[in-house]
Amino acid sequence: MLATMHAGILALILAIALIPTGPQGAALLIALFVLARCLYAGAMNTRTIIWRANYPLQNRSRITGRLMLVNTLLLATVPAAIAGLFDHYLQDNPWLFRAVYVGAAVVGVGGVFTYLGMRIRREKLLNREELAPTIGSADNPGPPVRISAIRILMTDKDFRGYMIWQFFGGIATMAGNTAMIAFIAQQVDALPADWRIDLPGPLDLRAYLVGIVLASAIVQLFVALSIPFWAHYLDTVHVARFRSRHGLLWLVTQASSFIVTAIAAIFGLSVGYLILLLLIPRISQGLVFGGGKLAWQLGHLDFADRGQSATYMSIHQVLTGVRGFIAPFLGVLLYTGWAERDILGLHIRAWHGIGYWVFAVTLILAFIGWYGFVRLDRKVRGDGAASIHD
Repeated sequence: MLATMHAGILALILAIALIPTGPQGAALLIALFVLARCLYAGAMNTRTIIWRANYPLQNRSRITGRLMLVNTLLLATVPAAIAGLFDHYLQDNPWLFRAVYVGAAVVGVGGVFTYLGMRIRREKLLNREELAPTIGSADNPGPPVRISAIRILMTDKDFRGYMIWQFFGGIATMAGNTAMIAFIAQQVDALPADWRIDLPGPLDLRAYLVGIVLASAIVQLFVALSIPFWAHYLDTVHVARFRSRHGLLWLVTQASSFIVTAIAAIFGLSVGYLILLLLIPRISQGLVFGGGKLAWQLGHLDFADRGQSATYMSIHQVLTGVRGFIAPFLGVLLYTGWAERDILGLHIRAWHGIGYWVFAVTLILAFIGWYGFVRLDRKVRGDGAASIHD
């Protein structure tokens, strides 16, 4: 199933190389991207089941972290490299983007064959537990019951709390990160068209590359650097304890974002000083994402019995999708506001937003999420991941 979904993703990537340029091509690009994300959601759900089946509890996070590290390093380097490639050669070679997508699809074929050859430990037992109409494991079955996401949220109070506090922290992180990217984009757009920093050798740092570095590359770099640390820590504690410590960086990220953007708005800063100060919230954001990638993929396993892993993960995915649909728009609208317009017969007045105060809002949301995890940690202390049938 996992190999099939990844093959579908590769087919959609390959299709991007074939779309026409222009408005129709843009619509097709969005459609292909949405379809790929749908398949990727299924792949993320499926692979956590495989990780639980194949990797022991004591070092599952460290093994998973190594797999994620490869993906993170690619995210930290490939976008900037491709942007530089397009900047220098795309205008004279408009077919170049097609070659890039074809190359990406070809590289991914190796991964599909790897998944096809992967063995799943205790696969027959796992299938029986997933299909059994009872709570519990095959070794210790519980009463007959229809397993559903709604029932799990109603009966598993600890996991329900985990989802609630994660919702607050996730909203803060998504809204704050998007607002920060909007702030970075404003600063980059304000630079002169010929602005650049000459680096040693043939390299130069142009304005748009500053945006890529601050918005993505530096964040992904610290995601990669922090994953080994977070993986080791998650292997030793329940995810509630992990989130109560990891959540402190939510506070650091939103607080530093508020301070830096407030200083820039009130006092004004040169580009050089602003870049240096922005490194603080962006590095902190990378550390947040580093721990978050692991806890998001594996945290539900500290609550779910083996046969219910997919359902627990699906709940987490759906709620992540809900806040992902809300939070980025919330962050940008609070930061920039909106123009005057008429919508469905209603006249909407222009609003200029609250500017850097958006990070005060996200700081409050992050605090609520962090404090909720502190309380959840106190509640489940001593239970630990080991109490879940693995």
